[in-house]
Amino acid sequence: MNLDEMLTLEEAAKYIYENTNIFLNSNNISTKSLNSNTLSVNGFANNLFLIENKDNGKKVVLKQVLPYVRKAAIENVEIPLPKKRIYSEFYSLKFWRETCPNSVPEVYFFDGENNIIIFEYIEGMELLRSSLIKGQRVKSIEGKIANFLAKTAFYSSKYFLDEKQFYGLLNFFNKAESIKVWDDLIFVRAILQPQKREINPLIKEKILNYCQEKKIINKVKEIRFAFNNKKLSLIHTDFHSSNIFIKNNKIKIFDTEFAAYGLPSFDMGRLIGNLILNYSSLLGLEYSLERREYQKYLLNFIEKVYKSFKYRLGSLFKLKSNLSSIEIEKYFDEYLYQTLSFISLTIISRLYDGGLCLDLKRIKDLKSRTIAQEFAIKISKEIFYKNREIKNIEELNSIIDKINYEFQYNKIKNLVKRAVE
Repeated sequence: MNLDEMLTLEEAAKYIYENTNIFLNSNNISTKSLNSNTLSVNGFANNLFLIENKDNGKKVVLKQVLPYVRKAAIENVEIPLPKKRIYSEFYSLKFWRETCPNSVPEVYFFDGENNIIIFEYIEGMELLRSSLIKGQRVKSIEGKIANFLAKTAFYSSKYFLDEKQFYGLLNFFNKAESIKVWDDLIFVRAILQPQKREINPLIKEKILNYCQEKKIINKVKEIRFAFNNKKLSLIHTDFHSSNIFIKNNKIKIFDTEFAAYGLPSFDMGRLIGNLILNYSSLLGLEYSLERREYQKYLLNFIEKVYKSFKYRLGSLFKLKSNLSSIEIEKYFDEYLYQTLSFISLTIISRLYDGGLCLDLKRIKDLKSRTIAQEFAIKISKEIFYKNREIKNIEELNSIIDKINYEFQYNKIKNLVKRAVE
């Protein structure tokens, strides 16, 4: 099989017949492409198929991991990706099935040679991002998300594993070089070389000014060094609201192909950064008290996830490690600084056209979208400026709320001023 070529619908069906026993003795199957960027699917990088046995209704997802970003290739943009990440996906899912049962999909078939993995179809659940865009108030999942992050940060770290186990896992997962991919996307393409990216022309000057600011550049260099050199635990790396399925109080986390050893704060920063983007997008929509209340809900959601994570990981440190109270406090101080930095970077990286999040993409009017993007830039800058000063998650939320008030006040003041003139 040519690993550079995408399977067709017919080839995917043929593959599952000839290479697996999943649909044994059934000639009645249907195959559907899942390659899109919608409220139900967020398939940018790979080739995805939903395959169903019409006789008994069983459904599976066949994922072909490509050596490039599929969506970018369609648009004639080359973004190469490491082929070995298929192994990261398979073995990270095995790890999480043991440490966080029922939080990740079950794998039915793995073919590392052809970069194919087949796993359970997550039916009846909805993407967290989809729920947030609809303005739904999801319940009882903050602790589930926090539990996943806390257990990963502990059980894959040297605080739990012996030295041989720790470095064995670290060396295995980092063969895929996923950290290099994120270094390019989050640091180089988003901040250090923004001129190469397409973006809303109404905010282009603001983005360029942001990226050229000396204080920002120094902050970026500092966290970039830590990101590339500190390997504390296994991390998902693409942990955000489009990679979490939810229903009632259950979650399923997927797209783990970029799993690597790095800073656990990166996952938290990616998640909170995307939640803040949803918060920001509401400023690009018509103002209402309902939307303002939803912004408060989002900040409360962020606070619950973070505080629950800190409590759970802190408990694991106290019960199952030799860390002192001072060492635990130092760990969380550094974790917060890193998280704040990754929040800022994530926000900026999702403003460019190529990686524009659905929260902002749904705002079709460019001027209205500009309002939301300008606010996001302002938030990102303020968080970066204060990434060593903010001492807890409540302070972060207070800063966001304050900037929101000032931002809207200034917009209204300018509108009144123009009307009078």
